[in-house]
Amino acid sequence: MGEFVLWLFAVAIICFVLYLVIRAAVRDGILAAEQRKHPDSRPDSIANVTCPHCGKQYEANAPYCPRCGHPKP
Repeated sequence: MGEFVLWLFAVAIICFVLYLVIRAAVRDGILAAEQRKHPDSRPDSIANVTCPHCGKQYEANAPYCPRCGHPKP
């Protein structure tokens, strides 16, 4: 009986590892297919804005300046 339980446990672990590997492969395949469908969906560079208060350049999607905390105009 003990050998059967160990065998069953080993088979369960192998199945779980296979499940994780297959799931990752499918996810990577789906992501690659989406990238091929929409190659220009992500811009190469994010637009920057210049803080009128301190002059630091920061990403346009930031709500305030990371240096001085001044809100974005």
